[in-house]
Formats: sequence, C-alpha cells, structure tokens
Amino acid sequence: MTKEIPFSIYIPARLNSSRLPRKLLLNLAGKPVICHTIDRALEAQPEKIVVVTDSVEIADLVNQYTSELQQIQQSKIIVFNSQKEHDSGTDRISEASIALQEAPEHIIINLQGDEPLLPATHIHSVVGAMADTDLLVATLSVPISAEDAKNSNNVKVVTTKSGAALYFSRSKIPYDRDVAVSSANNDFSYQKHLGLYAYRGELLFAWQEIPQSGLEDLEKLEQLRLLENGFGIQVVEVEEFNGVGIDTQEQLEIAEQMIMGLNKPL
Repeated sequence: MTKEIPFSIYIPARLNSSRLPRKLLLNLAGKPVICHTIDRALEAQPEKIVVVTDSVEIADLVNQYTSELQQIQQSKIIVFNSQKEHDSGTDRISEASIALQEAPEHIIINLQGDEPLLPATHIHSVVGAMADTDLLVATLSVPISAEDAKNSNNVKVVTTKSGAALYFSRSKIPYDRDVAVSSANNDFSYQKHLGLYAYRGELLFAWQEIPQSGLEDLEKLEQLRLLENGFGIQVVEVEEFNGVGIDTQEQLEIAEQMIMGLNKPL
C-alpha cells in the first residue's frame, strides 16, 4: 500500500499573504487553518511532518497545538524555523530538507499550509507515483470543464499520454481552435493542476542551483523552472476535488461550511 512507502510531509507556512493577511492563523471551524492542514497530513501517516515557517507566531502555535495531540502524533511533528526570505514554498522546503539532512532517495511531499481540506488519498496518489521509479517529481491534476479552464486562478496542465507534463499555464490550454469539433470529442477534458508535489530529496538539494526560469517569472508558476531546465514532472490524474485552498475570505467561509457539514462533504 502507498502508506507503507516511506515519505515525509513538509508544510511551507509563511505568515504574510497578500490576498488574505495572516491566513494560516485565521479561525476555521474552531481552530487555525494551519492546524487543519496538520490534521490532514497526519491522516496520510507519514514518517514525519515538518512545518517550515518564517514566523515565530506560527511556530509557537504549531508547538502548542502539537502538545495537545497524542504522544505518537507529537513525535512526528517538527517545526523548522526558516531563516531566509523565499520566492516559493519549494525554496522554503529545500532549505529545510538540506538542514535536516534528508536522504537523497527519500520522498518529500510539499503540502501547502493553506490546503486544510486536501484528502489523504491524494497524498497517497502522488506518493504512489514515485514508487519503484527513478522519478524526481510528481504532482496531481483533476479534470475540469472548458468553462472552468477559462479561470486564470485555475492552473492548467497538458501532458503526454503517459502523464509527463508538457506545460503548465494560467491560460486555457490547449487552445481550442475548432470548438465544434473538439466539443464532440468526449474523450477530452481540460486538466486543473493541484499544487501538491512529491520530490526526491536529491531534487530539493539541487533546487537552489537550478536557474530561475523566464517562464516561471512570466506565469508565476515555480514548476516551470523544472520544465524549462529539462526536468520531467509526472502528473497523476485523480478524482475531482471539491475542496478549496484558502486564498480569500470567501474561500475561508466555503471551507468552514464544508467542515461543518453545511455543504456536500469531500
């Protein structure tokens, strides 16, 4: 089973957020957002969970929350105080993985701190993609409608038939030149990228040396750094994910409704 494959979950958790200030500390159904994300990580049964943060407030909160958990759960959770400013969550967990001396072959999951509803099954799916292979990076996608593909907040991905990523974009890709013909093709669906990654330790060790990409800067998508520098990314399609990441007040309220059972459960 996937959960028998050794892996760790790193949660990048910065305090500042432009669209929803201090969002990881905001109350969500009775406890802070970051605590729900830790709960989801624990459900996946990793070897350890590393909360990587630049904030004393977040570190203190996580330590307090951890102290209230059962001993077996407490032993899995580490708080790593990031000492640097970083451009992305991957930059942040790269620093932590090097400092914690992870093995080059170890699988490290990048679970964003603002994903309090992501199911453990999705974590298992991305871990499973790394099993018995020499893959360095894997991630997830879900099918979405042509209408949802127009939304620039939904990052889209196109892949080879075997699931290797060709490109990620905020634009609607692929371009639908002949709408009437493509709409009749029932086998086609747009793919939304879910920002959950599995890395080998060796990739994170090398991350800081991989040149930043012009495409990465243009689209503001860190994964394009890998594609533009010749690294492959395997994409696993999973079942539709009805949850939300927390980027706005509206999304926070939707997440609360889901957790409290007022909306259809995940």
